[in-house]
Amino acid sequence: MNDFVAKKVKNTKQYLVFVDKYFSNLFKKYFKRNSSIKTVFNNKKEFVSFLNESEVTNLAKELSEKRKLFRKLVKGRTTLFDIYRWGAISISDCKGLYSLIRKFKPEVLVETGVCNGISTAFILLALHKNKKGKLYSIDFPEIDGEIYEEDCFGEKKGGAMIPRGKRPGWVIPKHLCDRWTLIVGKSQDELPPLILELKEIDFFIHDSAHTYDCMMFEYEETYAALRSKGILVSDDIVWNNSFDDFCKKTNKKPIYIGPNVGFIIK
Repeated sequence: MNDFVAKKVKNTKQYLVFVDKYFSNLFKKYFKRNSSIKTVFNNKKEFVSFLNESEVTNLAKELSEKRKLFRKLVKGRTTLFDIYRWGAISISDCKGLYSLIRKFKPEVLVETGVCNGISTAFILLALHKNKKGKLYSIDFPEIDGEIYEEDCFGEKKGGAMIPRGKRPGWVIPKHLCDRWTLIVGKSQDELPPLILELKEIDFFIHDSAHTYDCMMFEYEETYAALRSKGILVSDDIVWNNSFDDFCKKTNKKPIYIGPNVGFIIK
């Protein structure tokens, strides 16, 4: 825990409250962005219809129960970053991501960063509903009980952790896994050969290490392989300027699912 945070909090509960308020205030102060995801749908009714699908509601409830289990499994434990975190895009942002996939019906999708598997579950549910598509996920997880070098995960991780005895994506319902391939390793090592094998992709989601270099590497590596009208999505775009810089570099207008998740259309 850094000195700034240490001065603000004295225990785990206070830390969680502090982090949530800190990032919430950061979003409000620097990223006053209204959700513009609806601009890619024919009308509001189409967008809302995806959000209101019963399977979406059921999955959200199931994952809520899994989160309670997660908290029990990691209660009282600490990590290299001093606290266990769920490590997930918010449920509302997951629903926005789900709606995008339902709308565009991509066939080949690549994702970096799985952790416990919340956003991955929504992606796979969308593919299940579309009855088409294949997701390839790359993840290099920190698992409770494993020993790692201190700088193994870089500085932009925030304590996201998988409970011991579990694997990346353990919260994903089994019936959704038939369209999923998991690759364990760092994106710098695993992404280039995967892209070479796939040749072209329709949809990319960044949610791995949120350093400027890693994010820009993943954007550039996958954008070159994106088909025309393909979509590049990034989580945690407020952690640094990589997403904004890449939008300027490609001359693409960013669209925001939420204050922390954005995408561009090639």
